[in-house]
Amino acid sequence: MSRRSRWLAVLLAALLFVPPAAGQEEVPVRVRARYLRVDRARQVAVARGDVVVTFQDVVLRADEVTLHLEELELVASGNVVLEEAGQRLAARHLTYNLRTGFGSLDGAETRYLSPRLRDPVHLRAAKLVGNINQRVEARKCQVTTCDLDDPQVPYKLEAEEAELVPQDRLVLRRVSLYLFGRRVLTLPYFVVFLREPRQQRVVPVVGWNETEGWFVKTSTTYWLSDEHYGFLYLDWMERIGTGGGAEHIWKYPGGEGDYFLYVLGNRPAAGHDYRVRLAHRHDFGGGLAAGLFFDLFRRDSPLVPQTNVYTTLDALYRDPGQLANLFLLYTSSEAPESYFD
Repeated sequence: MSRRSRWLAVLLAALLFVPPAAGQEEVPVRVRARYLRVDRARQVAVARGDVVVTFQDVVLRADEVTLHLEELELVASGNVVLEEAGQRLAARHLTYNLRTGFGSLDGAETRYLSPRLRDPVHLRAAKLVGNINQRVEARKCQVTTCDLDDPQVPYKLEAEEAELVPQDRLVLRRVSLYLFGRRVLTLPYFVVFLREPRQQRVVPVVGWNETEGWFVKTSTTYWLSDEHYGFLYLDWMERIGTGGGAEHIWKYPGGEGDYFLYVLGNRPAAGHDYRVRLAHRHDFGGGLAAGLFFDLFRRDSPLVPQTNVYTTLDALYRDPGQLANLFLLYTSSEAPESYFD
C-alpha cells in the first residue's frame, strides 16, 4: 500500500464515531491500518494490516479487525493485543464490546500486576471471558510468577477453571501443582487473595535454622464469601515439633476483623503452646470508631509454664473541629522466654 493510501485510511478513521447514548456526546473511535474500508449503510468497518484501534483508555492491536459501529463490537484476529486499565492481554482471536468492556479471548495470555503482589502473575488460558475491570473467567489455564515458556519452570499451577476478580482474588478450581515440570499435588481449588498483604505460600517452605533445625512450613487458603475467607497452616520443625492453626478474616460495611488460632506440640518444653489473637474495628459513623485487640500466648508445660496476655481497647471521635481518643491497655506476663513466636 502506498504512503498516500495509508494516510487516507488514517483520515477515514477520524470520521468514525460511536453512536451516542441519550444525553451523551459522540465519542470517536480511532483506527489506524494499512487498509480500511467503511460500509456506512451496514455500519461496519473492516481494517487489515498493523491495525490499531483506540477508544477512550482502550488500545487494541491486531492483524485484522471488523468493527460493528452501531453495537460498538469488534472482532479481531492475528497477533491480538488488548491494553486497558494498565493491563495487557495477548490472544489469537478476540471479540470485544467497547461500550461494555465485555470480551472473549481465545489463546489468551497476560501478566497481572497488583500493588499487593511482589511479582506479576503470568496467566495463560485456552479461553478468557469477562470484563477485565470487573470479573474474568478462564478455561484450561496455567498460572505462575515465573516464565511459562520454560519447560522446567520452577513451579506452576494448572487449573481446569479459574476466576479472577481484579484487586480481590484469583480462584483456581481442579488445580494441580507442578514443580520443575512434574505434577506433585492436585487440589479441588486454590485461592490467591490479591487484596491481602499476608504471605500466601503456593509451595511449602523448606529450610533450616539454629532454633528449629530443619523445617517444613505450609499454608493454604479458603474462601467462603467476599466477607469471609482465611488461611490454614501446618508446620513441622525438627527440634520443636508439629503445629497447626487457622486465620479467619471478615469484612463488612463499616467494620473488619480477624482471628488467629495456633497450637504447637513443643517437645523441648514437654507440653503444648497455644496462641489466640483477635482484632476487630468498627466505624459507627458520625466520626466515631472503636477497636479491640486481644493476644494470648499460653504454654502448658511442667517445665516452663507461661502465660502472656496483651489487650487494648480504643475509641476515636473525629470531626472537622476536634479530635478525641480513649485508649485502654492491659498486659501481663508470667515468664519471659518463649519457643513460639
